[in-house]
Amino acid sequence: MFLCSGRTPADAAPISYYLSDVPRISAVPDPESFLGAEIGEWHLRPDQIVAYVDAVDAASDRVQVVRTGRTYEGRPLLAAYVSTPENLARLEEIRTAHASMSEPGVFREPESNDPVVVYLGYSIHGNESSGSNAAPLVLYQLASAEDEETERWLENAIIILDPMMNPDGLARFAHWTNTNRSLHPNPDPKDREHDEDWPGGRTNHYHFDLNRDWLPAMHPESRARLSVFQSWRPNVLADFHEMGSNGTYFFQPGVPSRRNPRTPEENVRLTDRIADYHREALDEIGSLYYSQESFDDFYYGKGSTYPDVQGAVGILFEQASSRGNRQSTVNGELEFSFTIRNQVTTSFSTVAASVDLRDELLDYQKRFYEDAWKESKGSGGWLIGDRFDPQRAGQLVELLRIHGVEAKGLTERMERGGRVFEPGSAFFVPYAQRQSRLIHGMMDRNTTFTDSLFYDVSAWSLPLAFGLDSIELGSTPGKGLGPVIESLGASSGSLADLQHPDAVAYAFSWDRYWAPRALSRLLDAGARVRIVTRPTSVSTTQGDVVLGRGSVLVPLGIQRGSSGSPGMQRGSSLEPTLRKVATEDGIDVHVITSGHANVGLDLGSPSLRSIERPKVLLAAGPGTSSYETGAIWHLLDARYGIRVTRANLTAIPGALSGYTHLILTSGDYSRWSEDDVATIRKWVEGGGVLVAVESAVKWIQGIQAAEWAKLEARSELESTADRLPYESAGPRRGARALGGAIFSAEVDPTHPLAYGYHDTDLAVFRGSKQFYSPSPNPYETVVRLQKEPLVAGYLHPSQRGAVSGSASLVARKMGRGSVVLFVDDPTFRAFWLGTQRLLLNTVFFGTTIEGTQR
Repeated sequence: MFLCSGRTPADAAPISYYLSDVPRISAVPDPESFLGAEIGEWHLRPDQIVAYVDAVDAASDRVQVVRTGRTYEGRPLLAAYVSTPENLARLEEIRTAHASMSEPGVFREPESNDPVVVYLGYSIHGNESSGSNAAPLVLYQLASAEDEETERWLENAIIILDPMMNPDGLARFAHWTNTNRSLHPNPDPKDREHDEDWPGGRTNHYHFDLNRDWLPAMHPESRARLSVFQSWRPNVLADFHEMGSNGTYFFQPGVPSRRNPRTPEENVRLTDRIADYHREALDEIGSLYYSQESFDDFYYGKGSTYPDVQGAVGILFEQASSRGNRQSTVNGELEFSFTIRNQVTTSFSTVAASVDLRDELLDYQKRFYEDAWKESKGSGGWLIGDRFDPQRAGQLVELLRIHGVEAKGLTERMERGGRVFEPGSAFFVPYAQRQSRLIHGMMDRNTTFTDSLFYDVSAWSLPLAFGLDSIELGSTPGKGLGPVIESLGASSGSLADLQHPDAVAYAFSWDRYWAPRALSRLLDAGARVRIVTRPTSVSTTQGDVVLGRGSVLVPLGIQRGSSGSPGMQRGSSLEPTLRKVATEDGIDVHVITSGHANVGLDLGSPSLRSIERPKVLLAAGPGTSSYETGAIWHLLDARYGIRVTRANLTAIPGALSGYTHLILTSGDYSRWSEDDVATIRKWVEGGGVLVAVESAVKWIQGIQAAEWAKLEARSELESTADRLPYESAGPRRGARALGGAIFSAEVDPTHPLAYGYHDTDLAVFRGSKQFYSPSPNPYETVVRLQKEPLVAGYLHPSQRGAVSGSASLVARKMGRGSVVLFVDDPTFRAFWLGTQRLLLNTVFFGTTIEGTQR
């Protein structure tokens, strides 16, 4: 066998603790010799792992390492292909042949020499580091061992080893635990070594949980990983994690009633057959384990579930975490080396099972896609688009392509379900293609479920998340469809002659996805900007143009000249910026030739609002939600190039001067004193914009001052049962959790926070049990849920009354400033594009909110 169960020192372990003593290729360096320490003595840094993987690649003809991308912090992302030299010599041929088994029109029958494809992915949560610390050992065994069993695996498998799926998070955690570790490891859970500072190493650079990003694919780590997955279409994907320190070791199958109904029953049976190998291997080394409890297989955006709707078997592994080198638990002292060994053990049991079940796994994947193809023929698809914003529609086209889903453009206008779909801004996703079942998994809008417990969100329909018009068609349109498209709305915008002698102003619409980035460019360049507050028709060099609410005006007469004073500056210093607006942001820039409007507001109207460059202060650090803070930071910084200053809570009251906005995410603000609150209030009354998101809204409600946008809280119905079974307490409590569902809402497009929306219908994501009645002032509720709002996901019956017609976004004038309450997170996991505009509008237009009376 390939393991040794001998005992080792608590803070380190020789290779013999992890691997059996077999003949080895001496040219392949072992991790201990290369790194200068035993595995488990210290937490490996990403650069050490990269260096070791590269060294093995250089020394072994069994390994080919490919750099698939880079993280936000510039760290390389790796895929190590491991097999026999003969297989690696024809790797592309094998990949193409493997893909042909699941390709419509081919569906090649598996042959006896077809290798099974196994993907081993480690530590997507950076502070669950036993996986990434196990990866060098797994690679060493596969690259060096000359025993019969290892050689049989290599002959019959292509093993794709991803040693660290989240290098940036792993780097943070390794630095934390290594620099806080005592010379003699302290197992006390209260020791600083085991208590990471905010935000911890779980997430990536922008604090995103990458194990929720397999489907949204918003981040470079995910996109690099998915390029490998979609290219190779693995038969088995092993996803190595950690859980609470008092646990043991979990592997799938998960809770039977909590798998996605689109996952075939055969997938579960294969998962359980593979699990037999884990049971045997862990029994051999005396490790405790369990399955079919705790974890589900519902959300297709997780690593162990994403493969299940693509003819593969995804397997979640959860090792109890030492969160350092050694920690006291209910099961005794848990050593880092022990956690690594369990991950090594199940890595090999996964490979062993995959090789032994090779024929069944290959046949299953082939039949999965063949059956899906038969089901999908003639079954219609989804018509999706936004005639006002082809850029946002194009973002979804790009995402679909990442997942191997094809979309067809339109060649003529279509009207379906009261919606209009135009060529150039809409597309059709036919079910009749290879990824038909994944398409269903992306678009589903279920509201009834066999189980009321969810480990993660219960709904994620992508057209709703992207805020696009969409309708499912029972059959493919007989005409009006063009070929498969590579992109949509990605072309450069038009740019009129900026030097035109009649030019008096430049302008562009606010309804395009990249318009906020364009406005940010102009403000950074020192442009003086006005915002259109009601529809206005103007004369331009290309004819009359209607500018909707939020459209950006750059009047030439007020721009700074070379002397710094206002004056007509046609083109001038703003020309390079405007060219970027057109070419990089894809925005049409108009040249206005008269200050007199055909309809609406003249260019000198006081109803046009002046916009200054926002200076945003974002609450961060201990006491705040790293997820929500990271999502806002990412939206403003990474996506739109808007500067944002993140500050710890303790620093904020004394740092408000000079900032236009203060954004509070979910968190604990009880640490602020009454004087701190008074300081914030004075800042708001002086013109600041206070933005509260999710549970920060609850904190606002607790402040004893009516001016702080008080809302009436609503409660869910309580159970009237006088006696219930004790064992039902946990499930009943879990069923009342609102982990994430999609609701239909009504938006007021005349409000500055809703500029750019052309429709009153909006899909919002709610992931908390906060229910508030709309503001008693009828002008202050910018977004409210419909009376029967549930569109997709699970909602407990006791919450239906509370959620009906409840407030989603409220804005109130307070002195010269404003208080903006986001009951629902507008930036959820970076892929809720449909509501991101609400926050962006708050950043740019929040200072323009006026007081209103009934």
